[in-house]
Amino acid sequence: MNNFYSIENNKSNIFVLLLAWGLVPTGFLLWGLSTISYISDVFMCLALIGVVLLLPVYAYTKHQLKRLYPQSEGEFRIFEGFAFIFCVMLVSVIHKEFDEKYRIYLYAVTLLYLIYLIGSVIKDNGSYNTILLDLWREKKWLVLLLFMTVILSYDSNMYQFKWDGLQYYHVTAHEAHLSSLSSVAMYGHISLFSGAWYRLWASLIGNTGYGMATANIVLLLISIVAFNKLIETTVPGKRTGTYVIASMCYAFSPYLLGMVNYYSIDYATVCIAPILLWCVFKEYWALTVFVGCAFCFSKEPAVIAYCGMALGLVLYDLVKRQGTVKTKILCILKSKHYYFMLIPIILWFAIFKYMGQWNGGNNGVFIDFKYIADKLKVFFVLNFNWVWFIVIVSGIIALAFIGKLKNSLQWLLPMLTSNICLLFFNCIFVTANHPRYIDSFVSMNIVMAVGILLSLKEDKIKRAVNVSMILMGGLSLLSCFVSIDPVSYLMFDSNYVGDARLYTTSTLKTGDASIYNKQMLWCEKALDMALNEAIKEDTDIVISVSGGSIYSNDGMSLKFMNDKFIDTDTLYWDSKNERRLSFTDELIGNENVEKIDIYHMASGEGLNDIRHAGMISVIYIKGISDYNIPDEYSLVDSKDYSYRGWTVTRDIIKHK
Repeated sequence: MNNFYSIENNKSNIFVLLLAWGLVPTGFLLWGLSTISYISDVFMCLALIGVVLLLPVYAYTKHQLKRLYPQSEGEFRIFEGFAFIFCVMLVSVIHKEFDEKYRIYLYAVTLLYLIYLIGSVIKDNGSYNTILLDLWREKKWLVLLLFMTVILSYDSNMYQFKWDGLQYYHVTAHEAHLSSLSSVAMYGHISLFSGAWYRLWASLIGNTGYGMATANIVLLLISIVAFNKLIETTVPGKRTGTYVIASMCYAFSPYLLGMVNYYSIDYATVCIAPILLWCVFKEYWALTVFVGCAFCFSKEPAVIAYCGMALGLVLYDLVKRQGTVKTKILCILKSKHYYFMLIPIILWFAIFKYMGQWNGGNNGVFIDFKYIADKLKVFFVLNFNWVWFIVIVSGIIALAFIGKLKNSLQWLLPMLTSNICLLFFNCIFVTANHPRYIDSFVSMNIVMAVGILLSLKEDKIKRAVNVSMILMGGLSLLSCFVSIDPVSYLMFDSNYVGDARLYTTSTLKTGDASIYNKQMLWCEKALDMALNEAIKEDTDIVISVSGGSIYSNDGMSLKFMNDKFIDTDTLYWDSKNERRLSFTDELIGNENVEKIDIYHMASGEGLNDIRHAGMISVIYIKGISDYNIPDEYSLVDSKDYSYRGWTVTRDIIKHK
């Protein structure tokens, strides 16, 4: 443990630590005052005064901590670098995010912070220049990996918002404001970071859709850099190229690159996990508080994973320390960094109490063995998750056999306990079984698997380890675009949707349960091609969905109910880009967007309810739709529209 533990317990030092401890909670309190400023301007005035006073307190605390705890200089440099970027971004969006009567004061306060941060940046200019030069000289292969990730992250179909992503888009576009912590709680979740992150980028870019897309890509890039630094910290002494190969396994994971174009609060949880782990294992305890808050406030299960990680740190401390159990516990109670790690947990429960209990569970907390079995399949099997699991289990056995396990426990144990806690919570909290709900579990699995491989790496097998990581990275990259996992095909239901095959983690054949890589993105393009011709031919339009749920099969629909009969809905069509838009898209109202009535049909019944003597276009996917032409209708023509493995069929029919 570094010298944070050895800070003397005299009155002046304890006062400094208490000041440091209170900075982040005070920031949350001031954000809360801004939130309730609609009641009275007094609350916003108090918030502004508090923000101004917080700056000298921060400056004094920083100075004292650097004296008591020299290692904190590096983490303050990182924090202030990001704080400077945030303030610049905030200046650009104040006019959009805050009431007009407060703006001049907010500009003044933000400018005050910028002046302070610019001074710090100038003072540490040599350090920042060194960091940038080192990044290019020593990390150019990592820079190349980041560049490749940006290229691969772009998809011409990424501007689409369906299912839960549509709800998050709606909140970001129409309800969220950076001035209110409750407004960025996405769709009832305690997800203040995820909501604020999406809203910041949406406001900065001026378009919610592309703002959310940019937010995901930027967070992914930061996460890749943190993963690279994390592996260097946990398994030091390897070549730079080896760490880049290891980072490739993470960057090209289908849960990261493969899901970067979907918009959910879970994505932030996955990406922040390596950043948090790096702060913890680097023993940057002040930075851990900020990153821990971002992690815990990405989505509710993250706080479970965070507590599990903290539990692992305590357990390792107990194992490592000498003496009786009582002596060990007393030493842990004297460990100051644990009190700082409590801050995100305390704040989370305070916000949880303030905002009310999230009701995302279908039936609450109880034991359902079928549900548990389905969850375990997703966590340990889906889309090559089983590969990482096998590497971890066999690697731990190998480390124990060669006597290296004890040295690896310091970084292995916190991740193991975090994943165990998160897995346990997911098994007893009954909700939907979407692939993205594995959250930080997948991030930590990749860290553990890659870390174990590098720990085993000796001269005799180093080439085999490098080849293994390259193969795993390549396999991960491929699985971002196609479903090729043979074990997943055996364990999950799957359907052909044209040339491509898609597996699902629930009884629904499309939707969030089938989002585990980029494939679901491309369905919309094939559907738009069919809709475009149907609109041009001025036929009635029927979209046939599988089973009884309209919303679960067509995530852009306003309809949530289950309906076995035909039902009308409204389609917003962007004639310029030849694509449909959701009912809540901010582009609605543009001259290029027209409103069209369509029909959703969950079975072959009900076509007679269309009061039209002309042609009807029935649009469906053969592999997943149960549509059949009713006897009273005749087929005039049938056309297929294919795009990247998906085939959508349009039957043109008329009444006999």
